[in-house]
Amino acid sequence: FTLTYTATDGSGNVGTATRAVTIVKTTKPMLTLVGNTIDNVLLNQTWTDAGVSYSDNFYSFAQLTPGFTKTGTVNTAVANIYTVKYRVCDPIGNCSDTVTRFVVVGNNGISGMDNNAFSIYPNPSNGRFAVVSNNAVQHMTINVVNMMGQTVRTLNNLNVINGQVEVDLGEVAAGTYMVSIITNDGLAVKRIVVAH
Repeated sequence: FTLTYTATDGSGNVGTATRAVTIVKTTKPMLTLVGNTIDNVLLNQTWTDAGVSYSDNFYSFAQLTPGFTKTGTVNTAVANIYTVKYRVCDPIGNCSDTVTRFVVVGNNGISGMDNNAFSIYPNPSNGRFAVVSNNAVQHMTINVVNMMGQTVRTLNNLNVINGQVEVDLGEVAAGTYMVSIITNDGLAVKRIVVAH
């Protein structure tokens, strides 16, 4: 916008000056998950994405929709933990934080967060913790994923000694992580909080 200022003296002489004013929008859109942050689905069953909602303090929903992105796939034929990421950007490039949904594909043996097949201690931890099996398993594979859906550690085919496996995440940032535990019986997912 241009503002013009005018002043006139007693003799009728006119002076003017202009000021350019630029209004900048820096507020990013808001995006939230609809439904659960962690979804569980049995092996070979259908998973339905509950979706997200998003809004902005200036642009309408229709104006934001072209800037909405969803990445990640879920294969319910393979037991694993999958991540689906959502983000929305306004027409001038302000983007929401990326929001992640975790989808745990299990089977009839172990189906996800609510089972008691495993426990983790200490929790919170400093990045070193033990995964304890309450069943007689001999081997397990462990994947640790941050809340952005990035894998930070994978430990394959670990021998279970005295019912537990030791995990050291090293110098990871403080925060919440998802720990997927895969055995011959299926897959379980637990949360671990790392606090330094």
